Amino acid sequence: MLTWVDGFVANSRAAYVSTDMASYGESTSGMEAAGITLPSSEMITGLGYSEKCAWAFIPDTASGGSANTYVTDRVSSSTGVQLVAVGGYCDSFDSYGVFYFSANWNVTETSASLGSRLLYQP
Repeated sequence: MLTWVDGFVANSRAAYVSTDMASYGESTSGMEAAGITLPSSEMITGLGYSEKCAWAFIPDTASGGSANTYVTDRVSSSTGVQLVAVGGYCDSFDSYGVFYFSANWNVTETSASLGSRLLYQP
């Protein structure tokens, strides 16, 4: 099951992040550019680093990897403003595991493959 990532939006494959819940949504408004560009679609071979989100695992390289080398999961991203989901499908073979990273979703899409959870923040 894929899980939404709050505080992360990709705009034409450029990563934007925020820890301010007021800026979560389907635009880059109130978010900071992480300085990382997502690969389009391949097996992940490298993770980028950004001081703006040093805690995040954001794929920045995807060339020459496989289900047996490097991170062993896939990254997929589209142009335009996209929401991000991570995780895997139990029926999607060995390239869609815990580090699968999909920036291919807009706010109007629905799928039985997407999940979320409620969180109370006092």
